[in-house]
Amino acid sequence: MSKIETLWETYDFISNKIVALEDKISHLMDNEGEFKEESFNKDLKKLINAYNKQLLTIREIKCFCKDHPEDISEERQVELDTLEELEDVTEELKLAMTQGIKKRLDN
Repeated sequence: MSKIETLWETYDFISNKIVALEDKISHLMDNEGEFKEESFNKDLKKLINAYNKQLLTIREIKCFCKDHPEDISEERQVELDTLEELEDVTEELKLAMTQGIKKRLDN
């Protein structure tokens, strides 16, 4: 398996983890009877770490694309602008999720 395939599979794996953690946190926040602060804080840290891992993977993909464009198969070719936009959107999503969670907890 090529390095770019491994990077994209890592990205997909982390994306799935993020979705699961977002769902779990949302469920905990919507069902106050099940809310346990220790568990919630643990899951929130996992979510933030997953976003950070996803951002790191996007940056690795960008670097690989810049440094080894000849090693990228046609189906995995992505414009650098698109990768930069993906990075920006992921950073914004991470910020929005953490702010949204904090805001809901403060109410």
